[in-house]
Amino acid sequence: MNNRFLGNAACLAKYDLLMKVAQSLKLPAWYISMLTESEDRNKGDRNATNYRLGSQNEALLNLMKEAFYGEESSVNDAVDHVRQQKIALKSTAIRNNLKAENYRVGSITFFNHKERDAYFQGLVALLEKATRQVLFVDPDTGIIPSGKKLKSAKGDSLITSLELKYIMDNIGEDSIVMVSQQLNDYSYAHEARVRDLQPGVNPNIILLVDEVTQSGVYFFTKSQECHNVLLSNLWEYLTQYRFVKSTERVMLVSGSTEGVTTRTLGVKEPKNISSAKEISSVEEDYQVPVEG
Repeated sequence: MNNRFLGNAACLAKYDLLMKVAQSLKLPAWYISMLTESEDRNKGDRNATNYRLGSQNEALLNLMKEAFYGEESSVNDAVDHVRQQKIALKSTAIRNNLKAENYRVGSITFFNHKERDAYFQGLVALLEKATRQVLFVDPDTGIIPSGKKLKSAKGDSLITSLELKYIMDNIGEDSIVMVSQQLNDYSYAHEARVRDLQPGVNPNIILLVDEVTQSGVYFFTKSQECHNVLLSNLWEYLTQYRFVKSTERVMLVSGSTEGVTTRTLGVKEPKNISSAKEISSVEEDYQVPVEG
């Protein structure tokens, strides 16, 4: 995550989704910002503030607008806002503040390609494996599958699927991992993105897509039951935004051991996916235990 992007449409959607998932499943959360050194930005990009998903969260929307158009912006503002919603949130930070539950990853100030191995080792050392939680991993641009070459020039902005798998191997069975993803590579189909990640990470993957803002969020779960519950929750979330323009370009791409399917917000009936009734029946039988 880079403070130069803070406040755009992707930020609004991802922070709103983090809060919705944590609140609906009654789970504590970790925000792993993967903060990189701030750079100058172009605030004239109209698409960056084409606020769509998350726009019903007026308090967060106003915060994102202030961050985007303001002179000074900091990811700490978003972290503080999430905590104000009574969500137990731990966060990575530039410096340690254990009382505030802000944690520096080892001796690393900003995420960078050269120190990436030490970064993920230090990060995993902070996580409690037995805790059921939502972990939101927030790289600048997203995930690169292990089969694709990671160039050092782009290394600061990406997390590899192997690094993601390393995190997942060190969290609880009922935990959920979220990862933000830019979707501005039109030659890379959404279904192909999910299929490419399944072998190296986990079969249970959901990719929430908004093609208009060229952004999305991945959701990874270890169990199929948790996957189904999450899929139901995310679809319920999306249906609140049927009023947005180009709803056919908002979708959930769901991967499991049975394959990859897509459900589009602008289409009433899902294609090659469990019915809402079937998903709801699973949700009634499976509840993520509440900590404490």
